[in-house]
Amino acid sequence: MRAVILVVAALFCMPERAIAEGIILRGAGTRTCAEFARNYAANPKYFEDLYFTWAQGYMSAENQMFHEMGSEKYKDLGGDVDVQTLSIRLYCDRHPLALYKQAVDDLFLKLPLLDKRDQ
Repeated sequence: MRAVILVVAALFCMPERAIAEGIILRGAGTRTCAEFARNYAANPKYFEDLYFTWAQGYMSAENQMFHEMGSEKYKDLGGDVDVQTLSIRLYCDRHPLALYKQAVDDLFLKLPLLDKRDQ
């Protein structure tokens, strides 16, 4: 348990990836897929939940951004979570140097597109 606490502390104390002079992204999505894989190997359930919770918030924010820009379309986030987390793990397995965020972006692009006018 102590090792898990140390890993979590290290995960959130690392410097964030920054663009230009400001930080535009924080949290688990700024870690590389290799970092995710190491964390996942240490405690699969805990770290999958931790990272995927970040992913769900990130994808929800993307949908909200489209809504605020006046889009009638949005991504359906209601699919099978096990399929979604598997998609992220597979992406990370193939792209260890990519950011976890990139694996989430890949998943987001694959999700079904819905139209609010059809509701």
